[in-house]
Amino acid sequence: MSSATGQIDTDVLAREEQCCPHCGYGIHGLRENRCPECGLSFTWEAVRLKAMQTRAKLFEHFWFTDPVWSMVRTFRLAVFHPGRFWSLYDPNDPPVIISLLFLAALQVLFFLKGWEFVAFWVDPLMNWLGTIFLNPNGRPASFIYTSRIPPNTIVETCAWYIATFLALLIFLQDKGGFLNRCRQTLRVYAHVTLVACLATGSWCLLEAAVDCYYFVSPIQAVPVENDLSQVTPPDRVGPAENPPPFRLGRGRPVRRIASVPQWIYPLLGKVVFAVALASIWILIWAGYRYYFRMSHGWAIATVSMFTGWIATRVLFDVILV
Repeated sequence: MSSATGQIDTDVLAREEQCCPHCGYGIHGLRENRCPECGLSFTWEAVRLKAMQTRAKLFEHFWFTDPVWSMVRTFRLAVFHPGRFWSLYDPNDPPVIISLLFLAALQVLFFLKGWEFVAFWVDPLMNWLGTIFLNPNGRPASFIYTSRIPPNTIVETCAWYIATFLALLIFLQDKGGFLNRCRQTLRVYAHVTLVACLATGSWCLLEAAVDCYYFVSPIQAVPVENDLSQVTPPDRVGPAENPPPFRLGRGRPVRRIASVPQWIYPLLGKVVFAVALASIWILIWAGYRYYFRMSHGWAIATVSMFTGWIATRVLFDVILV
């Protein structure tokens, strides 16, 4: 809060937090709204917002000095507390373009390489668990997680990502001109895909979770003659006329594994991508509602995403055929 003299109440901001929002020069005790260092005018509300951003340590401002934890804090606030997150920004506050572009590039990278990154860790883990639970006699398990996403789908999704951003520019009218409109829209759009960029990695992780069913499937005693090559070592084969069931360790019978229906795996992908699209819609709506103060942000999110889809289909089905 500001006092009657125009200064910030020191109970709200510490002395070191009272800095010029343009150059960072200390303005504690200043009686006018002009920085003596850079000569630019400012508002005390801008000083307060700058101090709140410094406290929150968001990625846009701390991407170079503290990239990991600033990303975690930005994800937590933008996804779970969007109203509080956007209250830390003012549309009159110039966005940091470099950090926003870097944030968008990181999300594209997570989307493109998310499956491979998760599979790099999941493959050996699942094979190790399979050796313990499914093949205690030492035969290796065979869990291999290769991407189910066609390359053309990845390309079309990236094209839709760009087309939706261009569509959003249509719905933001700003007296600052087209460049300022692009910067302000980029600030919002760089934060709306924080959940969606994890879609490919989440799909791979869910497939591994479904495959864990094999580890808890019902145990059955398997007669030797039914699956001799798989469950009975050569030196343990009994008489052909009366083969005994083969048991492994502590009298536990061999597992007969029930297979997971193959239609489940594509369904997982559809569910993941549906959640990703829903998250983009919700976060666009929240950004336009709390940052641009537009009550019809839900309509802007719907129309822009649909327009991006139409433009993508025209590009790949008509122009590039």
